[in-house]
Amino acid sequence: MENILIGFVMIMAVVIVIGVFNEKLIKMPNDIALVVFSFLLSALLELIVLISGIPLSNRISNGIKEFHLDELLLNGVLCFMLFAGASKVHYGRFMKNFKAISLLALLTTVLSSFIYGGLFFLIN
Repeated sequence: MENILIGFVMIMAVVIVIGVFNEKLIKMPNDIALVVFSFLLSALLELIVLISGIPLSNRISNGIKEFHLDELLLNGVLCFMLFAGASKVHYGRFMKNFKAISLLALLTTVLSSFIYGGLFFLIN
């Protein structure tokens, strides 16, 4: 449990550093900056491991292999992402465009269901 907490604190520290760096210098949207800088950081770490020739320890590689991203996203991150998105919705503008939003949401849901259903049917 202690290792998970230390890992979480380290990840949060990196997110804060990326946020401050982005806010002061680059000024990209926060979500995009976090994805871009996280990709760059992971690529840099992978390059360091590749150049140095030091393999990742078995403990880290086993931890990565046993990590279940789908469970983390569905059970941990999704609720916070939905809350953050919903908290930025302006109720007046939403109600003003309620018919268009509902029609587009329903239409795209039905359309994507038929498209994916048809593709899966053709694959089998």
